[in-house]
Amino acid sequence: MPARRVMESIARPVLGITVSQPIVRLCLPNVYRTLKFWKRLLPIYFRYIKTKRQVRNMTSAERDKVWAVRHEWGGEKVHSLVLDMSGFYVKSAQILATKADFVPEPWTRRLSNHLDNAPPRPFDEVERSIMQQLATCPVSKSLTHDAGGSVPLDEVFLQVDPTALAAASIAQVHAGVLRDNTRVVIKVQHLGMEKVMAADLRNIGWVAKFLEGQLPFDLVPIVKEIQATIPLEFDFKREVWFMTNVKRSLEEHGFNQVKCPQPILDLCSDRLIVMERLDGVPFTQILHSRAPVALQRRIPEVVRALEALVDAYGQMLFIDGVFHADPHAGNLLLLSDGRLGLIDFGQSKVIDKEIRLKLARMIMALASNKEAEIARALINLGLKFEDVNGGVVSESRLALMARILFDTCYVQEATVSPMSEESLLRTTPLKAFNQSVWLVVRALVILRGLCYALKMDLSATAIWFPYAQAALAAAGDD
Repeated sequence: MPARRVMESIARPVLGITVSQPIVRLCLPNVYRTLKFWKRLLPIYFRYIKTKRQVRNMTSAERDKVWAVRHEWGGEKVHSLVLDMSGFYVKSAQILATKADFVPEPWTRRLSNHLDNAPPRPFDEVERSIMQQLATCPVSKSLTHDAGGSVPLDEVFLQVDPTALAAASIAQVHAGVLRDNTRVVIKVQHLGMEKVMAADLRNIGWVAKFLEGQLPFDLVPIVKEIQATIPLEFDFKREVWFMTNVKRSLEEHGFNQVKCPQPILDLCSDRLIVMERLDGVPFTQILHSRAPVALQRRIPEVVRALEALVDAYGQMLFIDGVFHADPHAGNLLLLSDGRLGLIDFGQSKVIDKEIRLKLARMIMALASNKEAEIARALINLGLKFEDVNGGVVSESRLALMARILFDTCYVQEATVSPMSEESLLRTTPLKAFNQSVWLVVRALVILRGLCYALKMDLSATAIWFPYAQAALAAAGDD
């Protein structure tokens, strides 16, 4: 089996690292990081395989009890792995943390800490990064530079808070005050993170091969899209472009309930963004199981804000073709006036006209509730499902799969983990996936998870119908 071949190919290096760890860590840091990852991952993987075999002949109650213990253990182990490894694995944790509809609760409980609460880097390191990047921003020629060519912070800021507002895999965020008393947020990249992320992206390619044939869906196209898009997050000028364009469009089209920060362009560079500060509470704090009563009382506001955000996605996806692809709870703020603050445009995407129209046809088909039209729209988007028994996949099954992937409304089958024996993907595996729609599906997966957490039965299809209709009409395809 592919998994066994991969296992055999890495078993000796993993063993070797235990013996020669100090030498490998010093001389080959990327190799060390790769082997360290597998050393942490494999015990988790094999414990789950062992438990899966262990519960085969148990009653339902007995299985639930055994799995509850395993998931508590697994959640803690994965959380520890992410804390230790950081890098891309924080991104993976963020995705899993938003999937309360099928990821075990002990996992989401622990991994939700990574939405906006990753361990911060020391401020002296962050300060050096900011100073170096200020020397490359548009206004740098008018600023005083030190002997090393960097710009001292007090040339630009009255104050920079040494305590991070948020820390993530690629960058860290601090509050600051400009010399004109403007309150800002400073987002700066971690030093040396590009090399670390490159090694991590190679690892996920190997993980996809390791799991080949064991999952009821093909990871390869998804991994390819991730490997193509994650490096783009290191280009902060690109992020500023998305932030500016999404902000402009939403303001021009009357989406007043969603606010994006205004970047201060003269102070932005390839690795630094200085932007307007939005005063609000992250959704992560409000949705936390131990949130204070005062925050819990704001959940109705969160529900209304999320409805406004889903509406705004209709404009982004079908009219503009420019959208924020990472709407997890850590990137959403509930502002003091009840509006939604949308931050962190690192994972954003431009959708070409052909894909936009195919997505619009999918929404129109889902709105019609005609299974044949939905199945045809799914196939046209490049998604192919197969029957494990060699039969033809029914239109009703394809329509259900489409509803799970391209809507946010409650679907019972969407709450079943794809790893479960009861998953639809066990009998109808996904054999072909159009990687160009991965970030769209990912954003919908995150929005569906938020709806589930808030007990909202919100249909994106119903909200997006007029936008899809307008997009098709503009293309002469109505």
